[in-house]
Amino acid sequence: MTLIRRVLIGIVGLLLVLDCAALVLVKQGPRPSEEKSKLVIWIDDKEQAELAVETLKGMDYEPMLKAAKRDSFVKANYRLVYPGKRELLEPIANVLRKGGHTNLSFSEDGTILYYGGVYTQKAEAKRIAKSLEARERVIFEVQPGQKKVTVPSHRVILLEVPDNFIADITDALEAVPEIEVVETEETSLTPKEEVIDEETVEED
Repeated sequence: MTLIRRVLIGIVGLLLVLDCAALVLVKQGPRPSEEKSKLVIWIDDKEQAELAVETLKGMDYEPMLKAAKRDSFVKANYRLVYPGKRELLEPIANVLRKGGHTNLSFSEDGTILYYGGVYTQKAEAKRIAKSLEARERVIFEVQPGQKKVTVPSHRVILLEVPDNFIADITDALEAVPEIEVVETEETSLTPKEEVIDEETVEED
């Protein structure tokens, strides 16, 4: 009976040791990878950027915050478009030409019929589209183009982050409702191995 008790006590002790080791591993988390990257997180709002910095400091990182400008694209310059196959668009264009509508053109691949030119105001483009629909029973869509603009923003910079920790960082920031991340940039700091072309190596 004593022997069985000792065996049971030994098994319980071993299980406790294994549990403690597992808890330590969970607390410490995965080991950082040797591959590292510079991580730049773009946030337009200054207060949100400052909150992101505090969040990252709470994760034992040392982020830098810098005001910057970034390129963005906004809707601009509307066009009237009629998408479809070229063999179907040609008859529609011919009908419109017979009705006195001459400002017609096709996209390079022939799958879009354009009416008129470029309209800076969406309301004007919609008005012309409604007029065409009423007069010719042809429905053109109002499609916006894009214009590149420069907007003020902020960069939250982490100079050296293990690659296997990047997802944890982005997930942590996305979990904060008050922070809206516009985009992130990763620049690898791990030197790539030089590939030697055997054909260029001269034989001795």
